[in-house]
Amino acid sequence: MQKISENSLGRFATNAGGALGGTALGIFDDNDWVNQLKVYSNLTITHEVKFVLLLVTLSLYLDLLAERTGDLLSEEQLHFLRKEMQKGFVFLLNTVWATDKSNYDNLPGLLDDFSNMMKDKKSKSKMTTPQAYTWLLIEKCVKGVPEEMLIWYINFAIKLFEEKNLRNQLREI
Repeated sequence: MQKISENSLGRFATNAGGALGGTALGIFDDNDWVNQLKVYSNLTITHEVKFVLLLVTLSLYLDLLAERTGDLLSEEQLHFLRKEMQKGFVFLLNTVWATDKSNYDNLPGLLDDFSNMMKDKKSKSKMTTPQAYTWLLIEKCVKGVPEEMLIWYINFAIKLFEEKNLRNQLREI
C-alpha cells in the first residue's frame, strides 16, 4: 500500500473524475452506437435513458477504480477518492447537463445505490463487476434496448476506462 497525501489524492480524484466523467458523457456522442439502435432496433435513446446509462457508467467507473487500485490504497483512501470523484461528477453534470429544473446534488446517493445493487448481486452470484453491471442494466434499468447492445455498451465503457490507465497514474503519485 502506497503512502499518498490527502492533497495528492484529492488532485488525482479531480483529474480522474474529470477524465472519467467526460468519458462517460462522451459515449453518447458516439452517434454510430445511437444510430445502430435507431436503425436495427427502431429505438431512439431518450434523455432519461441516457441519464440512467450515465449513472450506471459513473458507478461502474467508481467501482472499477476501487477494484483496480484497492491494493494501492487503504479503505479510508478509497472512500475519500470515491467521495471526491462523486463531487466532481456533480459539478460536471451541473455544468454540462443541468437545466433550470435540474440539479444533480443527489448524484452521490444514486451512484451509491447502483453500487450497492451491484455488490448485492455479486454477493449472491459468482458475477464479476462488469457482469453485475450488465445484469443491472438489462434487468433493472433499461427496458427495450436489446441485450447485446447493452453488453456492447458496458464493454465499450470498460475499454474507455482502461485506456485512462488510472492505476499507473496513481502509482506515480
